[in-house]
Amino acid sequence: MQVIFDYVLWRIRVRARKRSNQLDFDRIYWVAPRDVALCTPLEFHPLRYDGAVIDSDWDITDKRFEDLDVFRAFKTHFVDGVPWPETEFFKNTLRRISGGEVLWGCVNEEDLVERCAKIARLFDSICNNGYQPQTCNFRGFLGTHRMDEVSVNLSRNGELLFNNGAHRLALAKLLGVEKIPVRVTVCHSQCDDFSILQEC
Repeated sequence: MQVIFDYVLWRIRVRARKRSNQLDFDRIYWVAPRDVALCTPLEFHPLRYDGAVIDSDWDITDKRFEDLDVFRAFKTHFVDGVPWPETEFFKNTLRRISGGEVLWGCVNEEDLVERCAKIARLFDSICNNGYQPQTCNFRGFLGTHRMDEVSVNLSRNGELLFNNGAHRLALAKLLGVEKIPVRVTVCHSQCDDFSILQEC
């Protein structure tokens, strides 16, 4: 029941914010993966922040997406052929899970191995069928399927900053996908250039 309540509040917030925003946060946009080069220092959770326009210096960053453990691991595995257990991503994730964290629904090594197998299946699917928006796969309650798209934020200069969905973005970059669907979670209050976004 709490989950349903959270989703309903999420939709109310997005609709309410939509009335005063220049950008339609309730829409899926298409962007080039190469244009998402930097990461927002702290992730904005969609249930709370979708559609928020925020001031301050949250968009000042030099943290590169391709420096993240997850991207390096995917490149090491899919490009260099290194087995998952030998990547830093796998080792770090397993260490955190062993310490009691639940990551990507994984609570033990067996779950993590299955998660890696799922990522491999997604890699093969994109190779064979192209990058498919989540709207092609299923329709979620109150539009929750949108949360499975890569999430980005817009900086004050209209730059795309990665927010969530590292697995899909990493695969898209490695496979040279030209455009992927994204949702915008947060926009800086000084941003007035949305030209990097293309509507579906």
